[in-house]
Amino acid sequence: MALYGKSPDALLVQGCLRGSQESWNEFYTRFIGLIRNVVRKRRGLSPSDVEDITQSAFLELASALKSYVPGNSLTGFVCTVTERVLIDEFRRTKASKRDGQTEPIDHHDGDEEGATMIASNSEPQDSQMEKAELVSRLKTALEGLDPKCRELIELRYLQEMSFNEVAKIKGATENTVTVQTKRCLDKLKGVYQEREDRGIQL
Repeated sequence: MALYGKSPDALLVQGCLRGSQESWNEFYTRFIGLIRNVVRKRRGLSPSDVEDITQSAFLELASALKSYVPGNSLTGFVCTVTERVLIDEFRRTKASKRDGQTEPIDHHDGDEEGATMIASNSEPQDSQMEKAELVSRLKTALEGLDPKCRELIELRYLQEMSFNEVAKIKGATENTVTVQTKRCLDKLKGVYQEREDRGIQL
């Protein structure tokens, strides 16, 4: 097993991999709301579908955690795995509707946290690619922020959750989350400016 640092996320993952029920309870409590919110953003799912896929994503995480890289955002990792489960579900649904005939669908089989899912086929391809590039650049800049800021910005802007949804996940008031996110955005602007001054391409 790889060596883990002493960050809260790394210690939590380490506890889960060791089979600690307390760690799994903490992991479930912390991330089940986030997983459910990511699943809800897939259009056309019934409430029962949302719950089924949410539980499937959590079960997938139980085995996927071994590929988590300490130091990376655990929130981003959870979102990436959940999106991968959604893609799998989408593929199964399309196969069923087309009598077993599937279409090529971009499936992010890698474990890289920077994986991006393009959700809407109705959006022009140029717009989809531009959006994916912007998301990729944003994730690169996020590496220069502390874990708490990365998590807030990932939830608010990459997962497109409202401040109210983020507040529920974080167990804080909406006003607190709004203020903290504003401060994190200011830090993010600083990272952009610093990298630009140093001539680093985002």
